[in-house]
Amino acid sequence: SKINYTENIFAHAPDDKNTPAIIARLQDGADRIISWKELEEQVSLWQQALERAGIKKGDHVATYLTNRPETTFIFLAAANIGAVFSSAGMEMGSDDLI
Repeated sequence: SKINYTENIFAHAPDDKNTPAIIARLQDGADRIISWKELEEQVSLWQQALERAGIKKGDHVATYLTNRPETTFIFLAAANIGAVFSSAGMEMGSDDLI
């Protein structure tokens, strides 16, 4: 069988799309609350961007970003395409990244 992680996440979303899906605690500002509606919209936008860039099933998508909601958006978009996703947090530093 095959499982699409992104489809599985959204299959369990609550009926009220204004319910928080992600509550992000950021060092540089106030908490960010991402609703299920916003999560779906952002994943769709990032998926479209990745597909326009030529990303397809089996490709690899890697990010070097801080641990923030946008990283999750890109992960879910890549997973929905069927791409392999890797991420390294910028807070790790260059030695850890290498």
